Amino acid sequence: MKAPRPPPVICRRVPAPRRWALAAFLVGLTTGPAPIVSAADGDSGDWQIWGSVGYLGNASRLEDSVREAADLSTWSTAQEVFLTGDIRYRALGKFAFDLSRLVGNTEAEARDDTEFEVTELYADPLSLDSGALSFRLGRQRLKWGVMEFFHPIDTLEEPRNPFRARQVIKGLDAIKISHIASPSWSGSFLAIRDRDEDAARFALRLDTVVTDFDLGAGLITYFHNQAEERGDLPGPHPTRDTEYALFFETAGFVDQLGIFGEAQISSSRNMAFAFADDAGDAAVFSDPDFSDTPVFRGAVALQYERFQAPTFKVRGEYFYNSGGFDDDESKALLAAYQQYQPLYLYPRFGEFGWYSRHYAGLSLSNVQIADHLKFGSKLAAALDSGAAILSADLTYSFDNNNGQIFFQYAHFDSFRDSERFPGETAFLRSDHALTLYLVWNFSPTGSKR
Repeated sequence: MKAPRPPPVICRRVPAPRRWALAAFLVGLTTGPAPIVSAADGDSGDWQIWGSVGYLGNASRLEDSVREAADLSTWSTAQEVFLTGDIRYRALGKFAFDLSRLVGNTEAEARDDTEFEVTELYADPLSLDSGALSFRLGRQRLKWGVMEFFHPIDTLEEPRNPFRARQVIKGLDAIKISHIASPSWSGSFLAIRDRDEDAARFALRLDTVVTDFDLGAGLITYFHNQAEERGDLPGPHPTRDTEYALFFETAGFVDQLGIFGEAQISSSRNMAFAFADDAGDAAVFSDPDFSDTPVFRGAVALQYERFQAPTFKVRGEYFYNSGGFDDDESKALLAAYQQYQPLYLYPRFGEFGWYSRHYAGLSLSNVQIADHLKFGSKLAAALDSGAAILSADLTYSFDNNNGQIFFQYAHFDSFRDSERFPGETAFLRSDHALTLYLVWNFSPTGSKR
């Protein structure tokens, strides 16, 4: 892949009144005169509809260097109100959307903005769904991987951020064919649409069960056709770049001890670091000196959960990335990456897993400290670059767990000299952050998740 890495994509904005009108229309479908019959067991009939409304507020104390360079105030604030919907009719398909409005933000680039995202929109044609064989067409989520912090095999979608109270991830536009051969064997094939008409991505995955462990393995490929100038021949000539990655994942429990593992062997750093950007397209690096090196990325995790009082869950993860940078590579890549710096509501976690070779994560969750009130905490660190994120949160649930009030404090720091090895440390624009998240989930059809 010789083309330069694409800049961040700025999605085309639809005028706010049209978006809110569409949201009102969708909600109206659920409450209008057309009856929605519920099944005898309390679940909905043909229609299943879920939704949520909420508020998210974030205040980050900017690093002195960041604040002085752009003449910003000490605290950067961001607020958001949102409405989400998930609509299904029988087993024929799904439509999910996210409508959000940024309000009162201190950053001028995102002071007031409305976004409407179709996160999933696919059809499962009934005529081709025989129970064992199914066909899915449209925008869909994969949700591969069993890790909480680091995701070696989930390189097709946007990385999940364990420190964010809310994250909108768009599915991939793909064709998926799945086959269940037996209760313990299944497989799927995906052809994924890329915005670049000269590129294509494919994935093949097999899953099985061995005693108490789920096992999955597969292949991801990326093809890109482009014209190149050759010194020995006049004019551009077509060439095809091919990247591939083999992956493996497992998850299981021995008594109350959970054991999880993921691994991926990539033909180059391009595939190891490929991920879906805001438009759902692959974003990769292209420097041959950087790219043409096979990469192994693997993660293991242990988890213990107690279900009797006092309840809690503790989980530790370790991640190794052979494609991590040395000092000189880290500084060179940082200089190239800083050519574009999109605005984010939160300090980014997606860079974790790119630059260093060794990472660790630890989480404590589901700690019941009072009725309806739980405590949790997370710590993640890049052991080479020294970047670290520590968070502590409280969650209060109400209305039969349909509503939640979530408060989080996060601290960002580095325990090593960032000038020597900038890595992820350069992306930690804040040193303290506060987050307040309010959400209420509802179902007009009385459907149960």
